[in-house]
Formats: sequence, structure tokens, C-alpha cells
Amino acid sequence: MKTNVLEAINNLINADLYDVERYKSLSYKIRVNNVGEAVENLIKDALCNSFDLDVDRRIATQSDYFSYLGNQNNPPDLIIRNGDAFEVKKIETNEENVALNSSFPKDKLYRDSNMITAACRNCEDNWQEKDICYAIACISKNKQIRSLWFVYGN
Repeated sequence: MKTNVLEAINNLINADLYDVERYKSLSYKIRVNNVGEAVENLIKDALCNSFDLDVDRRIATQSDYFSYLGNQNNPPDLIIRNGDAFEVKKIETNEENVALNSSFPKDKLYRDSNMITAACRNCEDNWQEKDICYAIACISKNKQIRSLWFVYGN
């Protein structure tokens, strides 16, 4: 299965999902504790068009599309199988700085980086570097998606 940013944008437009709270309740049926996690789930679903799937089918579909689904403390948030790495960020205003964990934006993710986990390092055979795409969602106080940007690190 192959996907990319253009597929994600098309899937988001077709799904008409602008309300993060609505998205959480309609699609996951599990408790999502913060808006950042909901945005991350939205990006995953956008990339593999799994919005309307039940939880079990969603997990199976995402495992077809993604080789790595991240963790809370290490980059990246996800890796498309044989494709790009993604960092998902949430901001509340368009003027807000994007939190990059005290580092400059990266253009590549390297297999030998000391910032990634062994699970990430071993998620695919023989990869050495991946392009990094930052998915940045501006979410209003009432949990509406005001804007969504896909920006490559380079």
C-alpha cells in the first residue's frame, strides 16, 4: 500500500472533518486524552483513508500503510512504509511558534540518530534516511481545525 501527502489532503477534503472533537467521537470510539493525540490520529487516518473503519480494521489498515507508529517521547510520530517520516504538531494560533523540542526542523531522519528508538531504527530493512514532513494543525479553542499544513523539513 502506498500513500503520500497529496492522498492525505484529498482524503481530508472528502471526509469533511474539521471538528477534532467530532473526529474523536466518530472514528475511534476510544478515549483520546488530548487534542494533540486526536490530531495525530486524524493524520494517520488521512494518509490511509481509514476514517470510517472500526478500530480493528483501522489498526490492520494502518499496519499495511505504516512501518512505524511512534511513541510519545521520540521522533518521528509515524513512518509511511518505504516512504517519509512524519512529525505531527498542534498549535492554537497561526502566529504561534511550532514546538520542535528545542531543536531546529530536520530535513531528514537518519537510521543512526541517537534520538530514535530501536523499534524505529528496525521498522524497515536497510533504510538509511527518510524525508521528514511536519503536519501542523492549527486548532481553535472550540476544537475546530482552522488550518492544516504539510511542510517538508527541507
